[in-house]
Amino acid sequence: MQPERSQQMTEFAEKVRERAGIDNAEEADQLSRACAQVLGETISGGQAENLALQLPDELGAELAAQRGQASSFDKAQFLEKVGGKIFSVDTDRVERQVAAVFATIRETTRKGELDDTLAQLPPELTEMFDREKA
Repeated sequence: MQPERSQQMTEFAEKVRERAGIDNAEEADQLSRACAQVLGETISGGQAENLALQLPDELGAELAAQRGQASSFDKAQFLEKVGGKIFSVDTDRVERQVAAVFATIRETTRKGELDDTLAQLPPELTEMFDREKA
């Protein structure tokens, strides 16, 4: 059973669901949380905390919980880690879905804060934030 979601998280997951072509909100919620967890492992703790303030509380908590030493993941590793959390081995599908979450994060976040986050990611991941629709 899914925990209750805030209105902000419900709206975020719905945008992800529409962009990614996912059938239900629970799957979009799980995907969004998985992306936040892995993104939190990829950026510095301070940046994770700053970005967390821009996102729904549920995603902010997932993001900030991973703070510590940032690990450098390339795109393939990032997608593999997210795929493992959502139990998907279809890399193309995971990539489209992650791009949908990233587009929703981009839409939700102040530009300066997003720029600070993108500066800590490899170019192949930052490009995924620029895809308008998965």
